Amino acid sequence: MAKNDCGVGMIKLKLLYFFKIAVEEGSISAASARLFIAQPALSKALRNLEQYFDVQLFERSSKGVKITQVDQYLYQKACYLLSEATKLD
Repeated sequence: MAKNDCGVGMIKLKLLYFFKIAVEEGSISAASARLFIAQPALSKALRNLEQYFDVQLFERSSKGVKITQVDQYLYQKACYLLSEATKLD
């Protein structure tokens, strides 16, 4: 991930948005359809987010994704940050 002038890692809001939609849909394939992007591209973006935070964000299964406690926390923060970012427009 990119670093700002202070050396602090900066995460792209786009990745947080993808994560938010995946949580809301409960499925990566459903999220990719909602986002109008290919499922492999969304999976890669979510893996990048997992690498950034050094955690597994979802419990994946053939029935979809199940959120973890980490997901619940990150989902709340993502919603807040995305909401604040829209206020800048």
